[in-house]
Amino acid sequence: MKRTVGEHLDWLRGRLETLNRQFMESAGQEQANRCQTEIRAIELAIAHYEAALKIEKRISTRTGRG
Repeated sequence: MKRTVGEHLDWLRGRLETLNRQFMESAGQEQANRCQTEIRAIELAIAHYEAALKIEKRISTRTGRG
């Protein structure tokens, strides 16, 4: 991965906004289902990365690296 975690989170959040817009504008159930599936996956990924960043911050604070 050539992006930092923060850059990846920004990309995921942008993609989530795009999918939410597509979902609201979707004409068919199939497209809506695809959007919802990817939306759920992105929301889980964001939660995962945010949790990892919190843990990293806590560890670096304890070790004096942050």
